[in-house]
Amino acid sequence: MKRYTWSSILALALTLGAAGGTGLSPIAGSSRPDAYARAGQPLILSVPEIRGRTVKVGGMTATIEDIAVTVTIPSSTTPGRHTLNFVNAADNLTLTSREVDVLPPASIAPLQAVEPGKVQLLVNPRLSVSEADALLNSPAVQAIGKVTTREVLPAAQSKGSPCGGTLAELKLNPGVSLEVALNALLQIGGNALWYPDPISTYGAPKQVQSTLPGSAASSNAASSFHYIHSPVIPRTALGLGAGSTVLKGKGITIAVLDTGFTSSIDSLNELAGRTDKAMNALFPFNPQTTFTNAADFWEGHGTQVAILAAGNQHGVATQARVLPIKVCAEGSPGLASCNTRDVLRGLCFALNQVPARKLVINLSLGGPIPINGIHAVLNWATSQGVVVVAAGGNQGQTENLPEFPAAYTQASGSQVGLPMLAVASVTPRAPNIWKYSAFSTTGTYLNISAPGEALDIGHPYLYSGTSFAAPLVAGAAALVKGANLANLPPPAAVRAFMLTSSRVLQVQNGKPMLRLSGY
Repeated sequence: MKRYTWSSILALALTLGAAGGTGLSPIAGSSRPDAYARAGQPLILSVPEIRGRTVKVGGMTATIEDIAVTVTIPSSTTPGRHTLNFVNAADNLTLTSREVDVLPPASIAPLQAVEPGKVQLLVNPRLSVSEADALLNSPAVQAIGKVTTREVLPAAQSKGSPCGGTLAELKLNPGVSLEVALNALLQIGGNALWYPDPISTYGAPKQVQSTLPGSAASSNAASSFHYIHSPVIPRTALGLGAGSTVLKGKGITIAVLDTGFTSSIDSLNELAGRTDKAMNALFPFNPQTTFTNAADFWEGHGTQVAILAAGNQHGVATQARVLPIKVCAEGSPGLASCNTRDVLRGLCFALNQVPARKLVINLSLGGPIPINGIHAVLNWATSQGVVVVAAGGNQGQTENLPEFPAAYTQASGSQVGLPMLAVASVTPRAPNIWKYSAFSTTGTYLNISAPGEALDIGHPYLYSGTSFAAPLVAGAAALVKGANLANLPPPAAVRAFMLTSSRVLQVQNGKPMLRLSGY
């Protein structure tokens, strides 16, 4: 059997797009890129369509040698999917294009970085375990790196999802760069290796500071927790009175993918009897271990999120069930590490436990690096009727990057925009006047907002961040699904129902705010 040498790996990487792009979209609308590139570094593409022509490539510099094009990706390029159009210089008509997933420069801040020496591989779930192992043990893959872990993800309750296949981690061989490895894997995998992806860290909040309402204000620009002097009671702000007979969300489960769940942190017993056994997605699915060690940590970020979604005193969907899934581990002091591989696993946990039409997923986490395997799982889930709600980010209102998975609401090249709810945080500035919170990320991908600053849920602390605005929206989605309002089970229709003018309050210079008095 032929052994792959480093030069053959490089040759694979340099012939990207020889057939006009990979065109491989294992899940319809969740396409793979034609290439991966590093911001600030050159990328060599093979583009036979431009042979013998003088072309321009957007705002990027290009050196053309026969059919090979060297494109230098500017270091300021935003991480994510970008389309390179090759334009005929004679008539300014586009001859062809390539979709490139741009990785951040190696110098980018740690929480926005990708792991340089590892990739994750999501294998076609239709392959048997032995067939997947044969692929992962093939000389082509071994020339790139060594498989250090592999697991079979739990399958979703309905057929056709990316879940149920093998998820593996590949440690790259010495001298193999991340972008070259990903490019080679795009060529080697074919229809067997669905999604080779970088591994990134999605952020969760810093530890709560010891600041109580009425004391000196304390905030940290890198934290999801901010404090002001005027508390906001979520149910009152949303138009829910104490004795409201509004819809309750019965029959719906809200999966909270977060830092875990601890019942003792729910000091008012708001979720008593309505919390499914917490799951731990920091390790491969195993009935013996998956339901252990799922306790929350610090001040209970995941627990507070669950209370806001479904707590019977301070939450929204007071008869919905909550499925807590721990996808964030405790990292350096005061920080959570939400590994994208664990988030992917947690999504499959949720889809395995709850029927799609009965499920709402809350993701109060995010980062600037899109992961194609996660897009594929969320794409499939929403197509089956799952409503997905994601926090929009806490980067402030200037010079912020898109926050994924929330930014999946926008199409990117041949990758479709998903019918998710991407949530900003708003705060009252005067009676009946709401504005964006200063910490809330802005972006065209956001489509709804909710109170998310200085939320009072009867605990010693006030909670702030899009992390806490998102579960209010998730609870509202559970109300709609639970009542099957206007016969609207699919997520796109649920979102449309929630965003009609009679059910939202228009925010000054912002996204419409959830208003439950319109339900």
